[in-house]
Amino acid sequence: MKNLWKKIFLGVLVLTLTRWVDTPLQSGPGRLAIASSIENLVPKKLAEKIATVEHQKMWGKGVCGRTIVCYDLDGSVIAYIVPYKIGADRFPSDDEIRQQILDARKLLERAKRELARIRERAVRNGSFEIEKSGENVFLKKSPEWEEAEKRLRELRNKCWGIGEYATIVISARKNLAPILQISNGLPAYYTWGIMAEEKAKESLKSSSVRLTKVFFGPPMDQMFEFEANGKKIWVRLFPLKVISPGGIRKIERPIVLKSESETAKQALEKEAVWVQEKWRKVLREVER
Repeated sequence: MKNLWKKIFLGVLVLTLTRWVDTPLQSGPGRLAIASSIENLVPKKLAEKIATVEHQKMWGKGVCGRTIVCYDLDGSVIAYIVPYKIGADRFPSDDEIRQQILDARKLLERAKRELARIRERAVRNGSFEIEKSGENVFLKKSPEWEEAEKRLRELRNKCWGIGEYATIVISARKNLAPILQISNGLPAYYTWGIMAEEKAKESLKSSSVRLTKVFFGPPMDQMFEFEANGKKIWVRLFPLKVISPGGIRKIERPIVLKSESETAKQALEKEAVWVQEKWRKVLREVER
C-alpha cells in the first residue's frame, strides 16, 4: 500500500493535542466557515498559492481542483488539501472522479482474475522457463504474463490517481510547518471517501448521507463526519471504521530532545524557529 501511495510526508509539527470533540457544522468541505479566533490562521487563498508553487516545482503544468478545508478534533481549521490534475487545463468534477475510480476498481478485479488464469495455465502446462541468479531461482515470464502484470499495475495506479493527480496539503496555522504532505495521487477525500460513505450509509441506515466535516491529523490519520436524518457519525480512514462523535482522543506528541542537556522548552523553541524559517522560505517563493 505504501508503494502505491508513494507519499512524501514533510511534517506535522507543534500540535496542541487535546481531547477529540464534535463541532456542529452547516455546510460541506471546502465551504465551511473558517473560525476567525484562531491565532496565526493562514488564509485559504495564500495556501492555494503555496500549493501551486510546490506543484509546479514537482510536476510543472497542472490545474487546481476544489480546496478541501480540514479541521482538528477541536473544530478549528488545521489544513487545506489542494488537489491537482497533472498536465491538464480542467479539473474533473467529483462525480467524474468517483466514476473513474469505480470503473478502475471493476477493471482491476478482472485484471487480477486474468493474471491468475495466465499464471495457472503456465504452471499447469509447464510453459515457462526457469532462470537462476546466484542461489535464487525465478520463473521466466511469457510476454502475455508480462503484459497482464503491466495492465494490473496501470489499473492499480488508476484507482489511486497515481501519475494523473497530485495532492498537496498546506497548514492553516503558521505555528505548523507550511507543507504537511505532498502526494502523487488523489486525496483520500476521493479514494477512501467512497468506502467511507458506504460505511456511513450502513451505520446510519440511510441510502443518502451528507459529508459535513473532514478531520486531518498527523500523516495517514484522517476522518470524515457524515450526517443523515439528524444523526452524525465519524468514519476513520486508517483503519476504515465507524466511530461515535467524540469517541476518540489525541495522544500527546513526545518532545524529542537532541541532547541530555537540552530542555523541553529549548526543543520547542528550536522547533518554532525552524517552522518560522520554513514559512519565510515559502512566502518568498510565492512573492516571486
